[in-house]
Amino acid sequence: MVLQEANTEPFLGKVAVAGVALDRVADPRWPSNVRAVVYQPWQFTGMMSKLGDYTNKDITQARLAVYLAKKGVRPCGKSLWYHATDIPKPAWTKGLKRTCVIDDHVFYTDKQP
Repeated sequence: MVLQEANTEPFLGKVAVAGVALDRVADPRWPSNVRAVVYQPWQFTGMMSKLGDYTNKDITQARLAVYLAKKGVRPCGKSLWYHATDIPKPAWTKGLKRTCVIDDHVFYTDKQP
């Protein structure tokens, strides 16, 4: 998922994308395992695309990003959603708090009550 969604992003962007999937697993609104979260329809558009052609360096970076996210590294804090910057503010972001922008991705979390 990190390769499909964030391979062209800087390393911290890869870690943040991995963190979104893991934060969703920990949230009762999503399935309780990574595979189910990652393959949920229409959640991660990269997962609906043909698998890219990745180098060993790409794969190593993605694995390290996932490792760090599993250790709790969150460049944007807890984030449950993101979208590419080339998409103007999607309707689904209404009511969410933007946590940060890393290169071509904007990350969000719940607004606190």
